[in-house]
Amino acid sequence: MREKDIVILAIFVLLLIVPVLLQNNNYPVNAQDFQNDVARAERLVDGGDVRDAGNHYFGRTIMAYAVGVISLLTKVDCANIQLVFDWLMILVACLVVYIIVLKLFGRISGILAVLASFFCVHSIFISFSSGDIWNIIAICIVLIPALYFLSRWLSERKKAHLIIALVLLAVFSSVHPLGLALPYVIGLFSIGYGIYCLIKKRYKEAALIGFLFMGIVAVSLLLSHLFIRDTWAWNRIVISKIQVMFMGLDTNKISLSNLFYIYITLPVIGLLAIALIEWRKVKEGLESKAQIWFLVLLACFIVPFLAASLTGIGIYPIRHAMDGSTLLAIGAGCLVGLVVKGIKEHISWVKVLLVFLLAVGIIPPTLVWFGIVK
Repeated sequence: MREKDIVILAIFVLLLIVPVLLQNNNYPVNAQDFQNDVARAERLVDGGDVRDAGNHYFGRTIMAYAVGVISLLTKVDCANIQLVFDWLMILVACLVVYIIVLKLFGRISGILAVLASFFCVHSIFISFSSGDIWNIIAICIVLIPALYFLSRWLSERKKAHLIIALVLLAVFSSVHPLGLALPYVIGLFSIGYGIYCLIKKRYKEAALIGFLFMGIVAVSLLLSHLFIRDTWAWNRIVISKIQVMFMGLDTNKISLSNLFYIYITLPVIGLLAIALIEWRKVKEGLESKAQIWFLVLLACFIVPFLAASLTGIGIYPIRHAMDGSTLLAIGAGCLVGLVVKGIKEHISWVKVLLVFLLAVGIIPPTLVWFGIVK
């Protein structure tokens, strides 16, 4: 990274951390998930068991032990340690998204990806203020780097990239219920890529993808079963929801209008529109296969997440909408960054519209984030 990137990251850190002072730590302290996490750590300090009925995934177990041990060693209250952990993780999430997109698409795409996913889409702020920090960790700190290394392996075939990607995907399958979606996402990708290899008559590669798919799905399901409670119940719920969906009953699905206005948000739709209108510049800006693979892998998660939210399949349609919209915002930032990079004029309609969209998208959630608007 260069000095400009350090300055950009410092600005993002300030935007995220200043509310700690302005809000006087009002969130996520009052959130139920935050209080439950603190209670688990306190039970550990008191000699109890953190694996209670409400502990549905391995990430919370890790966090409870870490917070509890630090509290025992430092004599600092568990709530304060948990609060520092949550704020530190949202900062790390921002840094990871920027650095990954910077490496693949450049500085402009990195800036737009962070602004779109953190400040235009409300999902990350909602997850944070509700105390669900592991959802942010799973998406931004684990999944995005996993897709980066997987895209590098698909384009360069270096074993080190594949090993790192598989380790990160294993972590993704273990630390949060979001990992339960991994087998289905991998299935979508493997089927599509397998058909592509068959069309190109690359039969050995199609067979390799098939075996790799079966192996990853098996390990993913095993890890989910070991570390995330009610895995098999979750799969039964998916099957039952499919049945309910075809029977025409209520499935708690999200309407298309709410998905666009509340979760994806109009500014991100505007970014995608710019990318489509200037698609030629996007194609010219795609300089490596790793960039293309990263966008394809993002789409393999975005499509199932948004489809699950619209159909009601899965336990948490709202969370699927939040996670899908976050990934879509990152992808939109990557694409529009390529468009801006290909524009030679100092002032163009794209840049003017981009500034307008970002201003419209960023101001409302930022005012709430800073406590100016309740």
